[in-house]
Amino acid sequence: MRKEFHNEMVKIYEEEKNIGRNTTYFRKMLNNKGGFQTAVNLLSKPQPQTGFKKLRDRKNFELKVEFLVLQEPWWHIFEQKYLDEAEKRLRDCGFNPYKKGSRESC
Repeated sequence: MRKEFHNEMVKIYEEEKNIGRNTTYFRKMLNNKGGFQTAVNLLSKPQPQTGFKKLRDRKNFELKVEFLVLQEPWWHIFEQKYLDEAEKRLRDCGFNPYKKGSRESC
């Protein structure tokens, strides 16, 4: 399951690149730590990364790691504290992170 999650994280990187975002740091983290640990590291920080803020400003919420971890089937592999942090960050931006197939609907 973690390998598949890693592949989804790489897709986020590719999509960010396609919209003109240079995400070298994100790519290095993926290469060095893998997708799962990259997500855990980002969600463990007290403040969202610069990339989160830039995507927020562009309304590209679906390209956020915070969004991905809340989606089916990925939320199953994360501890609740990481899911709570992901949800909080997205809701703080005024975005409802739940879609059909997510862990709950609002």
